[in-house]
Amino acid sequence: MKLETFVNMKTDIHIINNAPLPFRFSVVTNGKCVLDNEPELREKFELLSRVEYFDFRP
Repeated sequence: MKLETFVNMKTDIHIINNAPLPFRFSVVTNGKCVLDNEPELREKFELLSRVEYFDFRP
């Protein structure tokens, strides 16, 4: 089964751990998490992405 069928929406999957900061911020701010095995780790990643973005925002 395709993920798009399962979640009933168009999907675009990316690994964002080492993605450029503007992309990480956009995903953290506007994206939807479809799998979260480690909520505490995700929350730390989201917070760090936001802090770094606002520190280096153009």
